[in-house]
Amino acid sequence: MKIVAVVNDSTGEIQTVLDGYTHRFPYSGMPTRKIDITRQYGEIGEHAIVSIEMNGYEHLVSTERYSLVYDKEDGE
Repeated sequence: MKIVAVVNDSTGEIQTVLDGYTHRFPYSGMPTRKIDITRQYGEIGEHAIVSIEMNGYEHLVSTERYSLVYDKEDGE
């Protein structure tokens, strides 16, 4: 599965959407070039640090405060 969006759990607002992904999310902000899980942590790996690349800058968020939206690709 591919990560296509990141949601702020506190506000419920979309943080960013993957550039080129066709969606119907209520989002009109800057799309991101890349969304990747860079590291997992926690007692059993239940949390992750997620790298979001926008405008040549890298923004790191934690799944403790942000949720990831996945697109189920064909064959999965």
